[in-house]
Parts: sequence; structure tokens; C-alpha cells
Amino acid sequence: MPTCRPRTATRNGIEKLYKAGVSDADIVRLAELAAFVGYQTGVVASLRLMEEVQ
Repeated sequence: MPTCRPRTATRNGIEKLYKAGVSDADIVRLAELAAFVGYQTGVVASLRLMEEVQ
């Protein structure tokens, strides 16, 4: 499952996670974590831009 683009996850990628012993709940948690980290990265980038403008 791509961490940069969770929307592009395929059934094949999810099956690989199942084979590695990752549960449904953990797959959801991983997707949520990837989304959160992506959001936080955007916040940091925005704050840096705001700092440069001032």
C-alpha cells in the first residue's frame, strides 16, 4: 500500500499485507497514520511559507 498515495492502494497490495499477518484493523490504522503524517507535512510546509513571507 503506497504511503504517499493511499487512494492508489490495490487489492493486490492489501493481499500482501494480509499475507504478512496484518489485520483489517491494522490496515485501517496504517492508512490513517499515513493520512495524518501527510496532513502534518502540509501544515509544516504551510507554516514555513508563512514564516518566509513575514
